[in-house]
Amino acid sequence: MGEPFDVYADAFLITLSPFGANVSFEVREAHPSPQRAQTTTRLGTVRMSLEHLKVMVVMMKKQVK
Repeated sequence: MGEPFDVYADAFLITLSPFGANVSFEVREAHPSPQRAQTTTRLGTVRMSLEHLKVMVVMMKKQVK
């Protein structure tokens, strides 16, 4: 088990499998150069069951509304 983290993320990536989900939180470069691809830094990944992800999505939608 890794250390708990409390950071700001402005990007995320979700991958799903038949048995679970991975949610990676990332932060992007503040002032990207138009001549090169924008870089992102992965801050951490949270792994969970699909059921847990579904409940989280419902709760987040209610909070955002």
